[in-house]
Amino acid sequence: MESIKTALNNAIFSKIIILLGIAAIAVGTANRNALAYVIYTDQTNWENAVTGGLTTDNFAYSIPSANNITFSSGVDSTRSGSNYQAVNGSVFVGQVTGSTTLTWDFNQDISAFGFDIVSVNNQTSLVADFDGNGNESINLGVLSNSTYYNGFFGIIGEDSFNSIVFGNSGLVDTFTIDNLSFNEVTVPEPATLILLVSGILAMRLFGHKKQTT
Repeated sequence: MESIKTALNNAIFSKIIILLGIAAIAVGTANRNALAYVIYTDQTNWENAVTGGLTTDNFAYSIPSANNITFSSGVDSTRSGSNYQAVNGSVFVGQVTGSTTLTWDFNQDISAFGFDIVSVNNQTSLVADFDGNGNESINLGVLSNSTYYNGFFGIIGEDSFNSIVFGNSGLVDTFTIDNLSFNEVTVPEPATLILLVSGILAMRLFGHKKQTT
């Protein structure tokens, strides 16, 4: 009788592991096929879609132009050349050219950021690894039919990332940014949760089998 129970437990356990494996593969495939990011131009919609708490920086302080500056929110901004960057007491002022960039390092994993941006040229791009599968480039010109975009710009990535790069294809572009907000990634990925659950189930099944033998 005990051998029949043991065989049944092993069969049930094997089926659970197989189903969880299929589910993990399906989740991974869905993630790879999903869009790497979603763009928002409405701040309220972006805030409603973001998971986790938000850190906000209103740039109400001054930092002179330098190769590297650190915002009060902890974000490091680094220029690649002599292009201008500073905080003037109310906004961040940044500049990119065909040969220079600005890199923002959030110093933590995030999945979303947003800000108000003024006078950004439609040839200025933003590059980051939004889904863990390599860098994606977003031309900020997609936000407007005119030469410059003024308004809210928000991103939610498919996966966590920790830095973004501003660049331009050839022009000198000077823009301002205010009310930077970003979240912090603390929730495990679905595939991680599936593996965690499978581990718990395995421990319970083996524990039950040990008690009955």
